[in-house]
Amino acid sequence: MIRTGAPFLAAFGLLIGSPAIGKEAPWPKGIYSSVRMSEETGDLGGMELRFFADAGKPMVEAVICEGWCNESYTVPLERIAEGFAFGFVERYEGGEGVTEEALRVTLRPERKGFRAHLTAQADPNAPLWEEDPLLRRIGRPFGLSVVHSEK
Repeated sequence: MIRTGAPFLAAFGLLIGSPAIGKEAPWPKGIYSSVRMSEETGDLGGMELRFFADAGKPMVEAVICEGWCNESYTVPLERIAEGFAFGFVERYEGGEGVTEEALRVTLRPERKGFRAHLTAQADPNAPLWEEDPLLRRIGRPFGLSVVHSEK
């Protein structure tokens, strides 16, 4: 017997809309951010991403703000099982000279944006943030505009 009731149709709709059937999520476009300014200190914290295509290749411009938004990185975006990912090398200059750290960001799509997971490529099992931030779509850059105004 074939079922045609509303529960069956709803389950069928979930099945045909599932990425497991082979339909991939579209490449992200626009700007997503978790960057906020501390009312107490004026510090900026969070991550901001701008997704775009360059010669048909998916790209991302990313900034991680820790106190301030100092530098952005433009790198290729890749599709992975969890969603999307990219990596870049961050340079630190301090009293002991220049050090570099290869970082990897994994983006898991959520209803209101992306959940960003940051790790060092040297130890991908150790997250660098206590909590993975939710990056929501915004209309205009905030953290990225700070970076570009400093150049």
